[in-house]
Amino acid sequence: MNEMVKRSWSAMDGCLVFDFTINREPADDIPSIASISCKSGPAESQVVTITRQWPAKPFEFRFRSGCYVTGYLQQKTPVHINGVTNTAIFADIHYGMRGQSDDHHFEGIMVACPTRGPVPPPGPPWPPGPPPIDPDPPIDPVEPLPIVTTHPDELFPYVYVRRWPKVSAADLLYGFTSYTSASPPSSGFFGDLVNARNQPQGAREAAQQLAVEFIDGSIYPGDFIGDMDSLAGPVSQFPEAFLRLPRLEDAPAAWLARACEQVTRLLSRYALDWSYFDSAAYAEAMDSVWQSYFALVITLGYDIALLDELTRALLMAHLVEVGLQPFESLTQASVAATGSASATTPDASGDAPTTAPVAPPPPFLTTQQIHALLHATPVLSAQVFPLPPAQQAATTASSPPGLPGLIEPYAIGDLQMVRQRLLRYQCGEIARIENIMRGERREVTNKRTHRQLDEMRQSSGEKQLLQNDAADERSNLQEESRKTVAEVVETNQYNKFTSSYGPPTQATLDGSWSKTVQPGATPGLDDTTRFARDILNKTVNRISRSVSLTRSSSTMSQTEDSVVSLVDNTAGTRSLRGVYRWLNKVYEACVVNYGQRLMMEFMVCKPAAAYIGGEQAMAGQDFVKPLPPLRLHIATFKDIQPGNYAGLGAYYGVLELEPPPLAQRFASATLRDGEEKQIAIPAGYGATKAFVGYVSAPTAMPAPVVLVGRQTVTAPGNPDGMPLFGEDDSVPVSVLDYPPSLSPPTDPQVQVNIEIQCAPSDRCMDEWRIRIYAAVMRAYQERLAAYNVRVEGGPQGRAATRSPLANRQIEQRELRNACLRLLLERMLTLTGMDAGGSTSSPPSEFAVYEPRYLQFFDEVLEWNEMVYSFYASPGPAGGAGGGVELGSLAADDDALFASFLQADQARVLLPVQPAHVMAFLYFYSSGMLWASADRLAPANPADVPLVNDLKQAGPERPPVRPIGPCWEVLVPTAMQVLDETEACADVLPGAAIGSAAP
Repeated sequence: MNEMVKRSWSAMDGCLVFDFTINREPADDIPSIASISCKSGPAESQVVTITRQWPAKPFEFRFRSGCYVTGYLQQKTPVHINGVTNTAIFADIHYGMRGQSDDHHFEGIMVACPTRGPVPPPGPPWPPGPPPIDPDPPIDPVEPLPIVTTHPDELFPYVYVRRWPKVSAADLLYGFTSYTSASPPSSGFFGDLVNARNQPQGAREAAQQLAVEFIDGSIYPGDFIGDMDSLAGPVSQFPEAFLRLPRLEDAPAAWLARACEQVTRLLSRYALDWSYFDSAAYAEAMDSVWQSYFALVITLGYDIALLDELTRALLMAHLVEVGLQPFESLTQASVAATGSASATTPDASGDAPTTAPVAPPPPFLTTQQIHALLHATPVLSAQVFPLPPAQQAATTASSPPGLPGLIEPYAIGDLQMVRQRLLRYQCGEIARIENIMRGERREVTNKRTHRQLDEMRQSSGEKQLLQNDAADERSNLQEESRKTVAEVVETNQYNKFTSSYGPPTQATLDGSWSKTVQPGATPGLDDTTRFARDILNKTVNRISRSVSLTRSSSTMSQTEDSVVSLVDNTAGTRSLRGVYRWLNKVYEACVVNYGQRLMMEFMVCKPAAAYIGGEQAMAGQDFVKPLPPLRLHIATFKDIQPGNYAGLGAYYGVLELEPPPLAQRFASATLRDGEEKQIAIPAGYGATKAFVGYVSAPTAMPAPVVLVGRQTVTAPGNPDGMPLFGEDDSVPVSVLDYPPSLSPPTDPQVQVNIEIQCAPSDRCMDEWRIRIYAAVMRAYQERLAAYNVRVEGGPQGRAATRSPLANRQIEQRELRNACLRLLLERMLTLTGMDAGGSTSSPPSEFAVYEPRYLQFFDEVLEWNEMVYSFYASPGPAGGAGGGVELGSLAADDDALFASFLQADQARVLLPVQPAHVMAFLYFYSSGMLWASADRLAPANPADVPLVNDLKQAGPERPPVRPIGPCWEVLVPTAMQVLDETEACADVLPGAAIGSAAP
C-alpha cells in the first residue's frame, strides 16, 4: 500500500511556492507530483510530474505576474540523512522576476521524507549484523548552500557542500570489514599493541618498535606471515581468488552462484567443504592475517606487495562471510526442500512420482550490496589506531616554521566550477570622435615622456687636534743657542782702504778688508739630550686626525612614447568624421558539475604575512605606513640611548649610523724624574681617574712623588685609581727630581707611567643624541613622503599595476604554500620525524622524505579548484601588514586582493582527487603515505562515516555535466577600434574615414 506525503518549499520571500505530493514507497511506480504556484498577482499554478529517471524532462513556467522558473526535478531513493533512509526531491532550477537582474539558481535537495518500505525488497534472512546506530534527532535536511563570489567582472569558482550522515547498520555490514579476535588468538602481538597504545608516554614509539620486532621474528617467531604461501589451507589463495572474481554484469543471483562455484573449487583443492569457514583453523588463519596486516600498516612502506595481498585476503574473507556463505547455505536448503517435495509428488496419471525441476533461490543480495562487498574497506581496530602523536614532536621544530592553523575534513559536495570560453569581440561605447573639415590636413602627435632623476649626496668630516705646547724655559736648548750666538765676536780689518774724489760725479776706492768671527762657548752634551727629549715629547703629544667622507650617486631614466596620426583631406570635397569605439570581449560562461569531492578545510593565520615580508625585503618596496617616533617612545633627543638607537636606525632605514661615544677612554704619558707634562684629554671627555706606576734603578730608591693635577701621590698610589675632577682639556703631571747624592756619588734613574681614565661628558652625549635624533627624523620624513606618494598613486610611487588574474595567482600561491606548511607540520607532529635542516650532513629524515610528501600533495589535492575567503579582525591592530593601505599594494578596484593583504585569517576549501581520497584520509589520520592502490587503503574508526558517505555519493549521472543555461559575460578592454559599420553611419553620417558627410 503506497502512502503519499505532503511537503512544501518556497523562495523569493514566499512568492514562489512548490507543493509536493511525494510517494515515499520506493518499490511503487506511482510518480510524485509538484504544484508550482506564484503568490504575487493572479492565482495560478503549474503541475510537474517527478520521476526517478535522469536526465529528467525539463520544465519552464512563466506566470502573468512576471515570475518565472525553469529547470529539472528528480526523485531520489534512498538518500541517507543522519542515519535515516529518505525519499528526496532533487532540484536544479533557475527562478526570478522578469525585468530584474536577480536571477537565482538552486541545486540540491528541496524536501525529503523518511522511507516506509524496506530498501531494497526483503529477501531471506541472513546472520545478524552489528546493532544499529541510533540516529541523531531529526533536523531540517535542507541546509543553506554557501556560494563563494568575487568581483562581478571575475569568473570565480563556487561550490555547494553538505555534511555527511552517520553510518547505517546495513552500510556498516556490507561496506566495511573489521577485526574480531579469535579465541584463542593466533599470537599475543595484538594484545601487546593494545598495552603499548595505553601507555601514557611514548605509545607511538612503543607500537612501532613492537611491529618491527614482530616482523623480524624477535618476538612471536613464526607468527608473522612473510609470504602467503606459508599459510596452510585455502586462505593462502584468497588474494588470487579475490582478483579472479567475476565481473558484476549478471543478475545478483547469477553472480553469487558463479562466485560460490569458484570458492567451492578452491575448497575442493584442499578436500574441504563450506563448513571450513566455521572451523577454528579458519578463524586462527584469519586472525594471523589481521595481526600481520596491523604490523605492516604500522611500518607502512616496508613491504607494499605483501600488504596488498593481506588486504585482498581480508576483503575475500569478508565477501565469503557476509555474502557467499549465507547464499550457499540458502541454496543448499532450497535444493534440499525441493528434492524432498519432488520425492513425494506423483505424476498426473497417479503412477510413479516424478522429479520436479529445482527452483532458483530468491535473490539474497542486491547489486548495490554486492558492489559494496567488492569495494569494502578494512577498518583498523579502535583499540590501537590511530596511533597517538610522537612524543618528540613537541620539541621538534617543524620545517618550514610558520603561524598556527587548522586542517580538518569539511564536507562532501558537488564540485561546481564556472567555465568560460571566448566567443567574439564587439564594439562598445564611443571613445572619441575625430572631425576633419574639407580641405584640412591634420597631423596629431600623442607623446608621453617620463623622466626620473635621482641624486644623492652625503658628506661628513671630523678633525681633532691634541697638542701640548708647554716649554721648559730653563732647559730650552733653542734659547740657549740664541744666547750662544749673541756671544760671537766679529772683527773687521782694513788694509790700505782709501777713497779719492775726482770730478763731482767720480769716486775711487783703493785697498782691502778682512772679517773674523770667533764663537763663544759650545753647548754641552746634557743640553743637547734635553733638547732632543723636549722635541720628542712635543711630537708624541700632538695628534691630528681628519676624516672626510663624500658619497654621490645620480640616476636618470627617460622613456618617450609617441604616436603620429596624419589625416589628409586637402583633396576632399566633403568633411570627414571618424568614430572610435571601445573594444569589448564577450565570453560564454556556464556552471559545470565535476562530481563529488571530499572538501578539506584549512584555516590559515596571516595569509599575506610571507608575501608582505618578501616584498618589503626587496629594494624600494615598503608597503607599511611608518610609525612616528613618538609611537616608539621617542619624544625628544633625550630618549635616544645606546640601547635603542640601532633598532630605530634599522626600522627607519638610516644608512649612516654613528655609534655612541666609548664609555671610557685612556690618555697616558711617560716621565722621568724632574720632568713635567700636559696630558691632553680627548675632546668631549672628562678625566675621572688617574693610575700611576713606576720603575727605578737602583730598586732600593724611595718611591717618587708625582703631582697629578692638583693632587700629590706617592707612586704607585691606590690600585683602584686616584679620582680626578673632570678636567676636559689637559691634566698637568710632574715628577719630583731626586736630590743629588754626594756619598757615594750616584746617578739615580726613575721612569713613571701615568694613565688618565676618561668618560664622555654630558655635552658629548647630548651632541651624539641630537645627531642620531636628527637622522631618525629625517629618515622618517623620507619614508612617510615615499609612502604617501605610493598611496596617492604618484608616477614614481606606485609599482606597475597588476591585472586581477595576477593578483589571483599571488593569492593562490601564498595560500598553497600556507596549506603545504600546515600539512607538513601535521606530518611532523604525528610521526615525530626529525626536522633538521637539509644542509646537515648526513641530511635529516625530513629532508630526505620531504620531496615525496610534496609530490603526494600535488597528486591528491586539486589546487586549481581551491575556494577561499578572508577575515580581518576589527580594530586598528588587524591585518597582516600592520596597517597596510589599499593603495600601496592593491589596485583601487581589486577589493579581494586588499582583503588578502589585511586578513588575519583565511579559510580555504580544497577538494581531494576522488582517485586518491582514501590515501589522503589515511595520511590525515596517521601522517604516513599510502603508496598502494587507493581502494585498498584502510580507514580509522573515526573516519568510517566519512568513508561511507564517499561510497554513497557515487555518480548517478555523468560526472562532468553543465548545470543550467549558459550566459554571456562582457569584459571591457583598453583598446579602441575605428567603427566602419553602416549602423554607425546611419546614426552619425560620415562615421568612417573617407565617407562623405551629407
